[in-house]
Amino acid sequence: ALRSALGLPLLLLAAGAFSHPQRISRHDLLTALVGGILVVSIPFVSMAAGMQYIPSGMGGMLYATMPLFTLGLAAMFLHDEPATLEQGIRIGIGLFGVALISVPAILSGGFGQAGLGTLLTLISPLSYAAGNVWFRRRRKMQPLLLSAGMFAV
Repeated sequence: ALRSALGLPLLLLAAGAFSHPQRISRHDLLTALVGGILVVSIPFVSMAAGMQYIPSGMGGMLYATMPLFTLGLAAMFLHDEPATLEQGIRIGIGLFGVALISVPAILSGGFGQAGLGTLLTLISPLSYAAGNVWFRRRRKMQPLLLSAGMFAV
């Protein structure tokens, strides 16, 4: 919360000072809104909630799954970046590794503390990956304006 509360005023100042003046379109507003939900809101909340129930090392390993989720979602939703068989195998092996480190906590605790913490923590990189794919499908925006809009959300 502090990161967002302190970062937003600085981002707004930087965006105002360094971005080229432009009219913000509905497309840009939608990009920032969905991006703010997928890349800021959901990951910050789910990671903070999940890390209350699992060790920080486990949380770090789970969060490091974001590239795997990004590759998988990109292969599914970005037609100009289809996955090759080799990439599909690599993604599958990576997801199998994620299952190896997360399923025992889920099975042993169910949706109790460790299992819930693991699932909540995995939502964070999955949401972040969905945001990466979302941005790839959208028209480019000025980075400071996009960041300010996302943190405003």
